[in-house]
Amino acid sequence: MTATLLRVRAQFPLNPVKTKWDFYVLILRHPIQIMDMSSVRKWAVFFIGILCSILIADTLSNAIVTAMGLNGWIKFIVSFILYAVMFFGILYAIEKIFGIRFFDFIQE
Repeated sequence: MTATLLRVRAQFPLNPVKTKWDFYVLILRHPIQIMDMSSVRKWAVFFIGILCSILIADTLSNAIVTAMGLNGWIKFIVSFILYAVMFFGILYAIEKIFGIRFFDFIQE
């Protein structure tokens, strides 16, 4: 909180005595604290985008592996590779379609 003391001198020209009046005004200023919503919005968009990408990639990779009829460790490896490729592909598509930057350290 900041405080300012102002001295105001007033002279009334219509007063025949020509007196001057001094007023002291104390102004108190409390800083307004507003939360910066841009960082909150940025993190919310980041997590929602990652979550959507995870759900879509998992659903598609499981559907493709099931349709191929794979079993055992081959199913695990193919599912993992499909999931990874689809996850980053979907993130890239979200970045291009909606203009959201998930990974700012990659410069074009």
